[in-house]
Amino acid sequence: MHSNFNDWFLEASITLRDDQLKNRWEGVEEISKKATKDDIINLVKIFYSMPVDKNYKDTFAETFIKIDAAFSRKNEIELAVLAGAVLAQIAIKYNLYSFCELLVRAAFFGNRRPAVSGIYQVIGQTQLDDMITIRESTNDEKNIQTSSMTLAKALETSGNAWTPDVANGFNGYAKTIDASIKELNDAVNKICKANKVYFEDSQLLWWLTAGWSKDLRCSYKLVNSLEACLIIGKEAAELVRIYPGPYSIEGVLYKVVEYCKKNTAKLDFSEVISQIDGEWKKRYNEKYDIPNMLELLPVTAALAYSENTESKNEWIHKYNHEACISVDEIKCAPFEYAVQMYFEVLAQKCYFDL
Repeated sequence: MHSNFNDWFLEASITLRDDQLKNRWEGVEEISKKATKDDIINLVKIFYSMPVDKNYKDTFAETFIKIDAAFSRKNEIELAVLAGAVLAQIAIKYNLYSFCELLVRAAFFGNRRPAVSGIYQVIGQTQLDDMITIRESTNDEKNIQTSSMTLAKALETSGNAWTPDVANGFNGYAKTIDASIKELNDAVNKICKANKVYFEDSQLLWWLTAGWSKDLRCSYKLVNSLEACLIIGKEAAELVRIYPGPYSIEGVLYKVVEYCKKNTAKLDFSEVISQIDGEWKKRYNEKYDIPNMLELLPVTAALAYSENTESKNEWIHKYNHEACISVDEIKCAPFEYAVQMYFEVLAQKCYFDL
């Protein structure tokens, strides 16, 4: 059981007995170890108190009812806490941790908040730790085990006859070779991973140094931050191949945004969306199209809803209702929009790659 499990319930003003906590954690473990990437999408929706498929929600609640018949499927707040606990456990322990971390982060925007901030902080810290581990582990060194001369010595002393000593020597020699091959294979895999990290870093460095937009086909110095902030986040994410990405990415995005003209302190969200070129928006919506995830990705949803609308702000009403975010309340710096777009694109790429 996570050491903060009880604290998460207390933050949501829910008090449970020790036996109830134990039962709830049993359900958390059962769900987290079987979770798929599509389950994670639904879990994030529950965690953020957003509309979710009824069948999934009933199945989720049923896991806890089987363990504790007194559990109520109608307690929306407790379900949200438990969904968050499952997400935290996946982030800490299971193979889908990167997608889980990225989607929880991407869903956090504007006035949308998760059920328990403590869970969000745990997942965020786990994501940062994973980012650091990817880069720092490439510097580890390990010597490959070499085979002993046991077999050669046994053959020498036996006059090359097949004796029990030779048989034992051969057995030991074979085990040593097998262990060496395994270590060599691990080392080669580690080198390949390190090369991917170095390639990713070099790509980001070239992009940062050049200050050139692939999508706009011009220097970022020629465009203003209102037009470029979302494109900056997208282009950075498309250079990342190892999830959950580099821990220094926000510094990279900050530098690129600084290249732009008119780096206004705060921009209205609706204005940022309306300034995006229609053709670019169409290409983006065609490339990144995961319908069940759309409402969890605030910028991506806005780009989808705003395409082909007759008036500038026609999409806002539908967006406010379905994405559970008030557009009029969102006012961020260009850098913040770039970071948000980066995590949304990276979460979608991670989903496609799983």
